[in-house]
Amino acid sequence: MATKNKLAAGTTTTVDLPDDMANTAFIRKLETRADLNAFMQSRGPREAEYTWNDGDFTATKTDDAKNIWTITLNKGLDTNTGTAFQFK
Repeated sequence: MATKNKLAAGTTTTVDLPDDMANTAFIRKLETRADLNAFMQSRGPREAEYTWNDGDFTATKTDDAKNIWTITLNKGLDTNTGTAFQFK
């Protein structure tokens, strides 16, 4: 998730995963990336426009049958920043 605008703490986004992804777990931090910023910026010019960091957010599964999650930013994101999370 990346933004050109400041996002306040409490901002939410909805993630709708495929219904057949059984036993989905939310992974808050990317465990395999020692340097998230360098990794994300190396992915291309669009990603290089942002400074990437480990975000502070929580995830709640809001619809178990449809595998829909709501991600809440506990700490906002500044302009031109991004963060990453994953589902497993």
